Amino acid sequence: MSNRIFLIHASGYASGPAQALVDFLKMNDVDLIEFLQHPLVAEGPGLHIQTVIGKNGGQCTKERRRPNKPPITYMFDPVTPVRLRRSDVWVSFNALATIQGLVFRKLGRTKYVVHWSVDFVPRRFSNSLVNWVYETFDKKCCESADLRVELSNAALENREKHYGLDKDRKAKALVIPMGFWNDRVPVCSEDAWKAKRIVFLGHLVDRMGLDVLLSACKVLMEREVLFRLDIIGGGPLTDWLHGQIEIDALQDYVSLIGFVEDHATLATYLAASSVGVAPYAPDPDSFSRFADPGKLKDYLGAGLPILLTDVPPNAADLAAHGGAEIVSHSAEAIANAIQNLFENEEEWDRRRADAIKYRSQFDWKVMLENKLGFLLGK
Repeated sequence: MSNRIFLIHASGYASGPAQALVDFLKMNDVDLIEFLQHPLVAEGPGLHIQTVIGKNGGQCTKERRRPNKPPITYMFDPVTPVRLRRSDVWVSFNALATIQGLVFRKLGRTKYVVHWSVDFVPRRFSNSLVNWVYETFDKKCCESADLRVELSNAALENREKHYGLDKDRKAKALVIPMGFWNDRVPVCSEDAWKAKRIVFLGHLVDRMGLDVLLSACKVLMEREVLFRLDIIGGGPLTDWLHGQIEIDALQDYVSLIGFVEDHATLATYLAASSVGVAPYAPDPDSFSRFADPGKLKDYLGAGLPILLTDVPPNAADLAAHGGAEIVSHSAEAIANAIQNLFENEEEWDRRRADAIKYRSQFDWKVMLENKLGFLLGK
């Protein structure tokens, strides 16, 4: 198979494996890439973005606005746009798009379908009917795609167990963790410790532990510890955060940056920080229990020491090798960890060095070349 025309279907607009794959294919001069980005969350304008990229680097982008009330409006994804070109490889990052790819393969309009899962949770939707439809589609994708990609071994193993996938009736699977472009991501300087700048990156929802993080900031303020917190991201807790910051009198300590679309701008923010925080709530239904959260790799890419709770499956590995520290999900514990780091430059230097050393193995170029080079005929 020539594998020179790729259709890539992504959920959401943030950087991640979909954008990394597009960049990787552009580097390898494939004949054509059609990149579709569909709305994932209710926040935002509900734009469906279609970008067609030619071998010479030229590209054309069209935006289509549709109602955006997930998950009901996900029904617009397969028909936006209405017509799709033939392809050699169809890569999709959600079950609905992969089902569409399987139909296209049966009709002879694509040759090879990749189902790339960016997370796993035992129950995705609270509505039983919606959840049943999702799991029926996702199981079919895991059985019938030509290739499955998972972000972590925990997600791979638990999805197979959850669906009871038969070893003779499941697609070949690969694990490709979240990564970054080592040569594009600036690393925090040796003087970044002096900035005493904390950064939180992510979707502003309950499971991210923002309530505990703000409480930790209040503790630090009362102890007269010098610090600054930047919260980068958008989500349903935005209004609550504005109110809580005012109630706790943290206006001089906490800034809500909002969602940063441009990854170069985001990387600049992170490189100017001193520590990245990920105080995930210990929720048994959390996506983060089986995922490889992108924020952790963004922090790691910037060479930042990380403070996180023991929720993601790679937390222990990050603590052992990547300059991270696991803390309990409490304001006091998080405040203590931040204060200890900000009062110990030698410890910060050591953990920064560990993060920079550990980050090298997660270069998108290396991982995608090693795992998916065969799609390019290599």
